[in-house]
Amino acid sequence: MTGSSEVGAAAGSAGSQLRSDVPEFAVDWEARIFVLSSVLQARGVLTERELREAQERGDGRASAHERLMDALAGLLVERGVIGAAESQRAGAIRPAENAAEAAAQKVRHLESLLEYRGVVRSEEVDAVIDTVLVPAAPPRGFAIVARAWVDEEFRARLLDDAGQALAELGIADLGEQLALRVVENSESVHNVVVCAPDARYPIALLGPSPSWYKSAVQRTRLARQPQAVLSEFGLALASGVEARVWESSPALRYMVLPRRPDGAEGMTEEQLAGIVTRAGLIGAAAV
Repeated sequence: MTGSSEVGAAAGSAGSQLRSDVPEFAVDWEARIFVLSSVLQARGVLTERELREAQERGDGRASAHERLMDALAGLLVERGVIGAAESQRAGAIRPAENAAEAAAQKVRHLESLLEYRGVVRSEEVDAVIDTVLVPAAPPRGFAIVARAWVDEEFRARLLDDAGQALAELGIADLGEQLALRVVENSESVHNVVVCAPDARYPIALLGPSPSWYKSAVQRTRLARQPQAVLSEFGLALASGVEARVWESSPALRYMVLPRRPDGAEGMTEEQLAGIVTRAGLIGAAAV
């Protein structure tokens, strides 16, 4: 089994390759395939040149991210890392409704195969996202939470009508024209958000999704046993705290407003935004 030190080394190597060349991502799967390809290069599974040449041979009508996805899958099949048949099974259980959903299913399926075979670990992917992608393009949720912590009137408006409150910050478009509801943690209630399989993850608001989101089993466990699953994530809720689970859908997104941590009273709004995490925005962490 790969140890935490090896995960950190692989993630660090992948991250060092990415820091100067992070593209923009419109949807979640684009970020994940980009990071996944970098982790595989860091592990020596394939080289940057091989990947580039495979992309150049790809469909010129496809986007750069689509060519990367197809090139990566093709190279892994050529090397026998995954089988040709199993690489095509994404969507076999639930057919995709459109091209975007098909691409997301393919990337999650590919990532799951590589984890199952021990080629990569989800911790590596998440580590690169947190150390490279998030600093390069912080999710807008970080600034939203920080403003709510320092401005009580804004906080009230955010909880009452998130769309209107975000317009005050100049945030009129988060990638999709969909409704957003913000739920607030308190001393007695801790909220956690899961994403329905057919919902496109709001990457501009929350950053790239956590690796565990691709697991239907984990999402189901969280809905049924939130306290136990959160404890596995390293978040042990105090006795008597109610865990409420919210499921985002194609029509309605949720974001968690974490509690402002003790000791942060003297921090500026910018500093406060810097302590918010992707996990905190969906309730998988305290902040």
